[in-house]
Amino acid sequence: MSPADIIKIERGLWLKPGPWLQATAIPTCWFALPEPIGLTDRNALQKQVEHMATGLDITDARVEFLTDDIALLMYRATSRQEPAGSRFLCSSTYRKSRRSWNLTHHQRTVVGPTG
Repeated sequence: MSPADIIKIERGLWLKPGPWLQATAIPTCWFALPEPIGLTDRNALQKQVEHMATGLDITDARVEFLTDDIALLMYRATSRQEPAGSRFLCSSTYRKSRRSWNLTHHQRTVVGPTG
């Protein structure tokens, strides 16, 4: 698995969060997201996906393989949707299972609007 593969997996969270969460995030995955969501787990987040910012551009991505089966991803994201220009710093931790990489933690911190 290359760093580009981990980034590609992460993009699914920004494109179709509902189906992506079910397929990729483990049931005990924790999320630290901007309000109105806050700190939540995967099952609760699936009921609130309409409050998640989607359609973001990922830039300045960095992937660190902590072990053969644990990857840490950090990046900047900018919203293309309303409110357009919102900027975030994000981090995700993935764990490799037998068949795929699964999200175990995601944090998204607002750093302000662009412009």
